[in-house]
Amino acid sequence: MKEQRQYRWICYGILCPNSQAIKYVGISCDPKGRLIAHRRAARRGERTAFYDWLRDIIATGKSPKLVELQSGTGMESASDAERHWIEVHAGSGQLLNRNPGGVDWNPEAFRKSLHYQSRANGAEPKRVRCLTTNVVYDSIRECARALNIDDSRVHQSLKKGYRCCGRQLTFEGMDPVKTPRDYKSRRGPTTLGMRREPGGLPPVRLGT
Repeated sequence: MKEQRQYRWICYGILCPNSQAIKYVGISCDPKGRLIAHRRAARRGERTAFYDWLRDIIATGKSPKLVELQSGTGMESASDAERHWIEVHAGSGQLLNRNPGGVDWNPEAFRKSLHYQSRANGAEPKRVRCLTTNVVYDSIRECARALNIDDSRVHQSLKKGYRCCGRQLTFEGMDPVKTPRDYKSRRGPTTLGMRREPGGLPPVRLGT
């Protein structure tokens, strides 16, 4: 029988910056990443009471805060923790969760929340090398903290090959992703500084 992987999870609450009340309770291996995903979903127009509230908060220029409620390992204990904290804060009348939480109401959604980061699947975080400074970071998160930026910016830089804060990043042991500027143009020789002749004749260099 295959041994069940023990996930490291955090039960988190999303705090209203105005009332300081907990508006949402969730479970994830990366609460910060989940909050970013929630913000993106709100901007896409997801229609729930929570996302309507989140859009209103974002529109005022404020940001909701995260608070860690409980942490542990294993899917069963994560399920129990999420249900418990939803019940605790539901009595305030401020909570916007649609469901009672836990693995019972939606096993697939619950598992996806625990698979949010690659390390939740048992994989070690990939090391990131800065080709500009030749510094190696143990993970995307460590690189983002060193550059004082969001994790998503480092991820996009690695994925698309763009410079991040003036630095060229790549995963350790891998070549950097090529950007469109790295490829040779398929349009043929440049016509910069040349005048195009009428009738489809070849361009003539100016000054000749």
